[in-house]
Amino acid sequence: MSTASRQPALPQPDLSPVMPSPRGSRLRAILPLPAGKPLGILILSIVVLLVPVCLIELPVLRHSHGNVLYPMDGAFLNMTVARNLAFYKVWGVSKYAFQSAATSLFYPLIIAAVFFIAGTHLVIPLIVNVLIAAYFLLLLQRALIRYGLPLLHQLLVLLATMALTLLPLLVVSGMEYVLQLLLVFLFADALIASPRDKKVYIFALLAVATRYEDILVIALACLALGSQKNWKTAAKLAAVALSPIIIFGIISLSKKSYFLPNALLVKPFPTYVLALTILAAAAGAWLTVRYTRISPVDPKQPAPRPNQPAPEAAQPNRRPAQPNRHPAQLAAAILTLLTVPFTLGNAANLSHFQRDCYQVYDGQFLTAGFIHLYYNKSSVGVNQPGAASYFSEGRKLDYTGLASLNVTEKRSQHAWSPRWADSLSRLDGIRIAIVADPWFTPRQLSRWTRIASWNFPDNDP
Repeated sequence: MSTASRQPALPQPDLSPVMPSPRGSRLRAILPLPAGKPLGILILSIVVLLVPVCLIELPVLRHSHGNVLYPMDGAFLNMTVARNLAFYKVWGVSKYAFQSAATSLFYPLIIAAVFFIAGTHLVIPLIVNVLIAAYFLLLLQRALIRYGLPLLHQLLVLLATMALTLLPLLVVSGMEYVLQLLLVFLFADALIASPRDKKVYIFALLAVATRYEDILVIALACLALGSQKNWKTAAKLAAVALSPIIIFGIISLSKKSYFLPNALLVKPFPTYVLALTILAAAAGAWLTVRYTRISPVDPKQPAPRPNQPAPEAAQPNRRPAQPNRHPAQLAAAILTLLTVPFTLGNAANLSHFQRDCYQVYDGQFLTAGFIHLYYNKSSVGVNQPGAASYFSEGRKLDYTGLASLNVTEKRSQHAWSPRWADSLSRLDGIRIAIVADPWFTPRQLSRWTRIASWNFPDNDP
């Protein structure tokens, strides 16, 4: 006798198309990597960026025995503010009080987030700038693909952009310059596409929060919108762009500080940079008004019926709207104009990168190590507060005024003198001060006792 059992039917494969996961869609929207040959162009551009970055950094690493350094004191101030914000919730160069010492509002927030996750490391601003620069090249190439440029032209534009903006130097500066470049590009690109898009307002807000001088670019964009009868959009854009300045100013005033950051009061922007920025932004606004229509028809407005005349035809005296002509050339011309003043200003600050890094190591890095070893939690007076504040926890009396409100007040009144330095030092309980001889002469420091001195070699590369 035999028995047979019926085998269960095998499940049929699901041949329906797989819908992309929401997480993957969001990732592709944030990081829209190209495919095929355009991806090769992007990788080649990033490699071309990294080669000079490595060549610039290698001599500095040899001189500093493997320590990553930055040529400007502002980089260390940004890192110090970011560290205190991440771990003590205090915006200042020490954990004890509010101090408006950072040169940017948005950049320290990014560094603080990374510090909170990965800890405080000198290399973090360099890594963050490399990632921002690579993302900038990615978005720039995406715009070039959208404009229909062939592969060779994409490569040439990417290389020219890196050369024109001095992008490798911006990366190794440790400052917010690369982030500023990215946000100004995003703002200009979004403005040309559609000024009523919410991205225009977001990029304008972030650009101004990164560097206050970007408000000049926003102002000229508002004038361009106003010239095309879009005063409501221009007013909204101006209000959004000014909001970080106003909000931080109110917070600063509530902390009994100045409305503007101390860096703008002590070291204002060079006049030639401001003049070139105004001229470049004005030329960019004129090009936008002349060669494109940046006030598109509201998409919510219903389209005319087939037998219904278009709105322009119904009004014969009204000038018809001009479509965008040569958008790639227009965008390139505007971005080039906006880049020139920032490039000149950055070139002046970073033209002697290696020499400045050597001086930072010999003059500030080693001095900060001395303070960390012997006066880590003591109040110290300094005239180069960046590295000293980053490597120690005590209060700092900054004789330059970047981090000390009383000094900023006296310097803004042109009343600063060694007598005031001595008075404020006694008021703040400063028992030790580390200053350079050109800053205060030995005669001016006659009330102080010299306990040590450093002699720095001439490190011109």
